Order: sequence, then C-alpha cells, then structure tokens
Amino acid sequence: MSFPGRILFYLGTGALLMGGYKSSLLLRGSVFPERATLTSIGKVNGTSNVHLTVTDFEFGKHIVTLKDDGTWQRVWIPLLLPDGSWPDRKVVLHSKHIKNPAQLNAVLKRKTVTGVATNFFQSLGKNQQEQFAPLYPNVNLSGAIALELDGTMPSPWVAYPLLIFGLVGFPSGIKLMFFPRRESPESLTEDDGRAVNGPRR
Repeated sequence: MSFPGRILFYLGTGALLMGGYKSSLLLRGSVFPERATLTSIGKVNGTSNVHLTVTDFEFGKHIVTLKDDGTWQRVWIPLLLPDGSWPDRKVVLHSKHIKNPAQLNAVLKRKTVTGVATNFFQSLGKNQQEQFAPLYPNVNLSGAIALELDGTMPSPWVAYPLLIFGLVGFPSGIKLMFFPRRESPESLTEDDGRAVNGPRR
C-alpha cells in the first residue's frame, strides 16, 4: 500500500468524522442558546435545537467514570423535573472538566445549565447506562439527550473546511492505497536519428 495514501486516508477519515460532526451542530443549533425549561425540552416533540440553556430542573444522582490512574474522566448528571420525576425525553448532563468533588459541588449549585447536545459524537453509552441502573432501576436511558456542560458551538470557519478536506482526502487516500498510479512504459521514439533501444544499424 502507498504510504502517502495511508496518511491521507487516516487524516481524511478524522477530518470527515470531526468535520461532519461540527457541521451537523451548525446546521441543527443556533448561535445563541435556546432558553427553555426542562419540561419543554423533555417533551417527545420538544426542541430539535442542540444549543440549549436549561431552566427549572433539579439535579439527579450522578456517576463518575474514571481513568486508569483513578482520576475523574467524565461526570454524568441527570436533569430531573422539579418534582423529582423524569421527563419523557431524558436529559443527562456530562462534563470532562469536572475533576474533583469541589468542582462538582459548584456545578450542582447552578440554577441553569448551558451546553450542546453531543449524541452523535458522545452519547450516554452502555457502560454508563449500566452504572445508572442501580440508581434508577426500570428507567430507560438509551435515548437520552447527552448535553455537554458549557459546550459551545463550533466555528464555521473550522467546521466546513474540515469537512471539505475529509470529503476530498478520504476517497483520495483510498485511491492511492489500493489503486496506486502506475507510470506508463516509455514509448519508443527516435532522437537525433537514434532509437531509444540503441543505435540504428
């Protein structure tokens, strides 16, 4: 396989995934966050905006995923209705920037939270759902909105060029890897009265 082709393939794949994700956020989210209550967002036919400021909620029981060295990797916090019940469409806040109990407590004092729904790239996975199961038995979180705390919308000056590079680089890398360009054999020509294969006899 062509080494440049492999490099272009890997770069193109990464750019296609990240550019596609960022571009999808721009298409589905507003520049400024939509402010709405959890009751409104949690309706089955609630907003499709991915950039949200959520109000009128209370925090549920959280879980923490850990790195291999025991430090905090990501915190997941359900958002419940003011009466402590779940909305029809569940919303679970997550953050990789909360690193200790003090930072977590500061977040739990907030009355509103703003973030970006990241389900395409970072959703509430099977492992996290299993961790929540003992805390909330018989609650199906498979379709929950994963809202990244303090997440911001990407810049179109980054997202769209990244997507374009991926759309070009990905197939070009495949072409170079599996269908490398072959130089055509040198055609027989005459130069100054002599053939390429040797002097004329």
